[in-house]
Amino acid sequence: MTSAVPDPAPLLAATDLHHRWDDEPVLAGLSVAVRPGEVVAVVGANGSGKSTLLGGLAGRHALDRGVIERHGRPSDVTSRAHLRAVHALLGDTAWLPSLTVLDHLTLLAGRPGAAAEEAVLAALAALAALGVDAVADRTPASLSSGQRQRVVLATAAVRPWEVLLLDEPERHLDREATARLGGWVRALVGEDRAALVATHDRGLEAAADRLVRL
Repeated sequence: MTSAVPDPAPLLAATDLHHRWDDEPVLAGLSVAVRPGEVVAVVGANGSGKSTLLGGLAGRHALDRGVIERHGRPSDVTSRAHLRAVHALLGDTAWLPSLTVLDHLTLLAGRPGAAAEEAVLAALAALAALGVDAVADRTPASLSSGQRQRVVLATAAVRPWEVLLLDEPERHLDREATARLGGWVRALVGEDRAALVATHDRGLEAAADRLVRL
Protein backbone atom coordinates (compact mmCIF):
# COMPACT_ATOMS: atom_id res chain seq x y z
CA MET A 1 0.00 0.00 0.00
CA THR A 2 1.41 3.38 -1.03
CA SER A 3 0.81 6.53 0.96
CA ALA A 4 -0.62 9.61 -0.69
CA VAL A 5 1.90 12.20 -1.81
CA PRO A 6 1.24 15.43 0.11
CA ASP A 7 0.59 18.63 -1.80
CA PRO A 8 3.72 20.74 -2.23
CA ALA A 9 4.07 23.72 0.07
CA PRO A 10 2.73 26.98 -1.38
CA LEU A 11 5.19 29.24 -3.13
CA LEU A 12 3.08 32.15 -1.89
CA ALA A 13 0.34 32.10 0.73
CA ALA A 14 -1.75 34.83 2.33
CA THR A 15 -3.88 34.26 5.41
CA ASP A 16 -6.63 36.35 7.00
CA LEU A 17 -6.14 39.42 4.83
CA HIS A 18 -8.13 42.52 5.75
CA HIS A 19 -8.19 45.91 4.06
CA ARG A 20 -10.39 48.98 3.85
CA TRP A 21 -10.43 51.86 1.42
CA ASP A 22 -12.07 55.02 2.79
CA ASP A 23 -13.61 53.00 5.64
CA GLU A 24 -15.20 50.58 3.16
CA PRO A 25 -14.18 46.94 3.72
CA VAL A 26 -12.69 45.38 0.58
CA LEU A 27 -10.89 42.32 1.95
CA ALA A 28 -12.32 40.67 5.05
CA GLY A 29 -10.48 37.57 6.20
CA LEU A 30 -9.39 36.39 2.75
CA SER A 31 -6.88 33.53 2.48
CA VAL A 32 -5.29 32.33 -0.76
CA ALA A 33 -2.29 30.19 -1.75
CA VAL A 34 -0.56 29.11 -4.95
CA ARG A 35 1.60 26.00 -5.26
CA PRO A 36 4.21 24.99 -7.83
CA GLY A 37 2.63 24.38 -11.23
CA GLU A 38 -0.62 26.15 -10.37
CA VAL A 39 -2.50 28.88 -12.19
CA VAL A 40 -5.15 30.35 -9.87
CA ALA A 41 -7.73 32.80 -11.20
CA VAL A 42 -9.17 35.50 -8.94
CA VAL A 43 -12.66 36.44 -10.13
CA GLY A 44 -15.33 38.84 -8.98
CA ALA A 45 -17.11 42.05 -9.83
CA ASN A 46 -15.32 45.37 -10.16
CA GLY A 47 -14.60 46.68 -6.68
CA SER A 48 -14.57 43.24 -5.08
CA GLY A 49 -10.90 43.50 -4.09
CA LYS A 50 -9.00 41.71 -6.87
CA SER A 51 -6.56 44.55 -7.49
CA THR A 52 -6.26 45.25 -3.75
CA LEU A 53 -5.29 41.62 -3.18
CA LEU A 54 -2.63 41.56 -5.90
CA GLY A 55 -1.27 44.96 -4.94
CA GLY A 56 -0.91 43.85 -1.33
CA LEU A 57 0.86 40.63 -2.30
CA ALA A 58 3.20 42.63 -4.53
CA GLY A 59 4.07 45.18 -1.87
CA ARG A 60 2.45 48.05 -3.77
CA HIS A 61 0.42 49.02 -0.70
CA ALA A 62 0.22 47.89 2.91
CA LEU A 63 -2.76 45.78 3.90
CA ASP A 64 -4.48 46.44 7.21
CA ARG A 65 -4.00 42.92 8.54
CA GLY A 66 -2.88 39.45 7.50
CA VAL A 67 0.13 37.20 7.06
CA ILE A 68 1.96 36.73 3.75
CA GLU A 69 4.39 33.83 3.43
CA ARG A 70 6.78 32.43 0.83
CA HIS A 71 7.79 28.80 1.15
CA GLY A 72 6.04 28.62 4.51
CA ARG A 73 7.89 31.55 6.08
CA PRO A 74 6.70 35.13 6.66
CA SER A 75 7.80 37.39 3.85
CA ASP A 76 8.31 41.15 3.96
CA VAL A 77 6.56 42.24 0.78
CA THR A 78 8.83 45.28 0.46
CA SER A 79 12.05 43.24 0.72
CA ARG A 80 14.40 42.66 -2.18
CA ALA A 81 13.95 38.88 -1.86
CA HIS A 82 10.16 39.16 -2.12
CA LEU A 83 10.26 41.56 -5.04
CA ARG A 84 12.70 39.30 -6.90
CA ALA A 85 10.49 36.26 -6.38
CA VAL A 86 7.12 37.89 -7.12
CA HIS A 87 6.72 39.53 -10.53
CA ALA A 88 3.62 41.73 -10.58
CA LEU A 89 2.07 43.09 -13.76
CA LEU A 90 -0.65 45.33 -12.39
CA GLY A 91 -1.18 47.79 -15.21
CA ASP A 92 1.19 50.47 -13.92
CA THR A 93 4.44 49.67 -15.73
CA ALA A 94 6.95 52.53 -15.87
CA TRP A 95 9.04 52.98 -19.01
CA LEU A 96 12.27 54.88 -19.56
CA PRO A 97 11.42 57.21 -22.45
CA SER A 98 14.80 57.01 -24.18
CA LEU A 99 14.93 53.20 -24.30
CA THR A 100 13.42 50.97 -26.94
CA VAL A 101 11.24 47.95 -26.27
CA LEU A 102 14.24 45.70 -26.91
CA ASP A 103 16.39 47.77 -24.54
CA HIS A 104 13.86 47.33 -21.73
CA LEU A 105 13.49 43.60 -22.18
CA THR A 106 17.22 43.04 -22.61
CA LEU A 107 17.86 44.74 -19.27
CA LEU A 108 15.36 42.40 -17.61
CA ALA A 109 16.77 39.33 -19.38
CA GLY A 110 20.40 39.97 -18.43
CA ARG A 111 22.04 37.44 -16.08
CA PRO A 112 25.33 37.84 -14.19
CA GLY A 113 28.05 36.17 -16.20
CA ALA A 114 25.86 35.58 -19.26
CA ALA A 115 26.72 36.93 -22.69
CA ALA A 116 24.83 40.04 -23.77
CA GLU A 117 23.73 38.23 -26.92
CA GLU A 118 21.80 35.73 -24.80
CA ALA A 119 19.71 38.51 -23.27
CA VAL A 120 18.97 39.99 -26.68
CA LEU A 121 17.90 36.61 -28.08
CA ALA A 122 15.69 35.93 -25.04
CA ALA A 123 14.05 39.34 -25.41
CA LEU A 124 13.40 38.86 -29.12
CA ALA A 125 11.96 35.38 -28.51
CA ALA A 126 9.59 36.76 -25.87
CA LEU A 127 8.36 39.47 -28.22
CA ALA A 128 7.94 36.99 -31.07
CA ALA A 129 5.88 34.66 -28.87
CA LEU A 130 3.43 37.50 -28.31
CA GLY A 131 3.46 38.69 -31.91
CA VAL A 132 5.20 42.03 -31.35
CA ASP A 133 8.78 41.37 -32.47
CA ALA A 134 8.30 44.02 -35.19
CA VAL A 135 8.17 46.77 -32.52
CA ALA A 136 11.48 45.85 -30.88
CA ASP A 137 13.23 49.04 -32.02
CA ARG A 138 10.40 51.38 -31.10
CA THR A 139 9.84 53.13 -27.78
CA PRO A 140 6.92 51.98 -25.62
CA ALA A 141 5.34 55.44 -25.83
CA SER A 142 4.98 55.05 -29.61
CA LEU A 143 2.98 51.81 -29.39
CA SER A 144 -0.75 51.23 -29.37
CA SER A 145 -2.30 50.16 -26.07
CA GLY A 146 -2.58 46.58 -27.33
CA GLN A 147 1.05 46.45 -28.44
CA ARG A 148 2.18 47.94 -25.14
CA GLN A 149 0.20 45.34 -23.20
CA ARG A 150 1.90 42.53 -25.12
CA VAL A 151 5.29 44.06 -24.34
CA VAL A 152 4.34 44.22 -20.65
CA LEU A 153 3.43 40.53 -20.76
CA ALA A 154 6.71 39.74 -22.51
CA THR A 155 8.58 40.92 -19.41
CA ALA A 156 7.27 37.81 -17.63
CA ALA A 157 9.03 35.61 -20.19
CA VAL A 158 12.47 37.12 -19.58
CA ARG A 159 12.58 38.14 -15.93
CA PRO A 160 13.24 35.49 -13.25
CA TRP A 161 10.36 34.92 -10.81
CA GLU A 162 8.65 32.26 -8.72
CA VAL A 163 5.14 33.71 -8.62
CA LEU A 164 3.53 35.82 -11.35
CA LEU A 165 0.75 38.23 -10.42
CA LEU A 166 -1.39 39.40 -13.34
CA ASP A 167 -4.16 41.98 -13.00
CA GLU A 168 -6.56 41.62 -15.95
CA PRO A 169 -3.85 40.69 -18.47
CA GLU A 170 -6.52 40.55 -21.16
CA ARG A 171 -6.97 44.32 -21.12
CA HIS A 172 -6.31 46.03 -24.48
CA LEU A 173 -5.77 42.68 -26.24
CA ASP A 174 -7.77 41.64 -29.30
CA ARG A 175 -9.88 38.50 -29.30
CA GLU A 176 -7.20 36.35 -30.95
CA ALA A 177 -4.49 37.32 -28.44
CA THR A 178 -6.87 36.89 -25.51
CA ALA A 179 -7.79 33.39 -26.69
CA ARG A 180 -4.10 32.36 -26.50
CA LEU A 181 -3.44 33.99 -23.16
CA GLY A 182 -4.38 31.05 -20.93
CA GLY A 183 -2.04 28.67 -22.75
CA TRP A 184 0.75 31.24 -22.68
CA VAL A 185 0.46 31.72 -18.90
CA ARG A 186 0.36 27.98 -18.28
CA ALA A 187 3.46 27.43 -20.44
CA LEU A 188 5.33 30.12 -18.46
CA VAL A 189 4.39 28.56 -15.14
CA GLY A 190 5.49 25.04 -16.04
CA GLU A 191 5.98 22.72 -13.07
CA ASP A 192 8.02 24.88 -10.68
CA ARG A 193 6.37 28.30 -10.72
CA ALA A 194 2.86 29.64 -10.09
CA ALA A 195 0.55 32.42 -11.26
CA LEU A 196 -2.28 34.31 -9.59
CA VAL A 197 -4.44 36.00 -12.23
CA ALA A 198 -7.23 38.51 -11.63
CA THR A 199 -9.49 38.34 -14.65
CA HIS A 200 -12.93 38.82 -16.17
CA ASP A 201 -12.10 36.56 -19.12
CA ARG A 202 -13.84 33.17 -19.27
CA GLY A 203 -10.99 31.65 -21.25
CA LEU A 204 -8.46 32.51 -18.56
CA GLU A 205 -10.83 31.17 -15.92
CA ALA A 206 -11.07 27.90 -17.85
CA ALA A 207 -7.27 27.64 -18.08
CA ALA A 208 -6.86 27.99 -14.31
CA ASP A 209 -6.53 25.09 -11.90
CA ARG A 210 -8.70 26.80 -9.32
CA LEU A 211 -10.87 29.89 -8.90
CA VAL A 212 -10.87 32.28 -5.96
CA ARG A 213 -14.17 34.19 -5.93
CA LEU A 214 -14.32 37.59 -4.27
